[in-house]
Amino acid sequence: MKVGIFGGTFDPIHYGHLKVASLGLRNLSLTEVLFVPAKAPWMKKTEKISPLVDREKMLAIALRGFSYFTLYNEPETKPGASYSIDLVSHILNQKKYKAAELFLFIGDDHLESLFRWKEVDRLLSIVTLVCFSRKINDNKPMGTYKSSGESIGVPGAKILEISAPLVSISGNAIRARTREECPISTFSTSGVGEYIRLQKLYKN
Repeated sequence: MKVGIFGGTFDPIHYGHLKVASLGLRNLSLTEVLFVPAKAPWMKKTEKISPLVDREKMLAIALRGFSYFTLYNEPETKPGASYSIDLVSHILNQKKYKAAELFLFIGDDHLESLFRWKEVDRLLSIVTLVCFSRKINDNKPMGTYKSSGESIGVPGAKILEISAPLVSISGNAIRARTREECPISTFSTSGVGEYIRLQKLYKN
């Protein structure tokens, strides 16, 4: 199996997330992509995040009909921040994924902070890092490129860069539009929009 791991707050999930997952699935010939809503992302300790149950329900709604996309919950461990190494270790301990080749999705804006990640050397010895980049030009047209671990200070790491025009949508923009009672139908699925309306999310 070749499995993509797509973690994030997903507050809420939107078309940009679905585009990234679709690109990874197609370009890397993956078996499936796991969407993992972070319980307590360590990089967003000071930010207000919607309850996990709401983010999970919105993910479940958005992923209906995508047979290769799976909602995957973080392991039930001691309270604290969410880290990729803990998630990856948990996935590999599951019978279904024990022999899987794992591909961890990140945005190119996260490369600069990679050295701060928990046990990053061990993490990158287990997974292939897949970096999604909007840097498209004549020298690097759309496609998938290999990079060396030396480029990010982790020798031996396996890195792939997927260069493609991504959908420019942010959770911040959706939350702001919701507070202003503006439609979000061009940002996320109708089901997610309806859930946000019924649960009165992002009003404050």
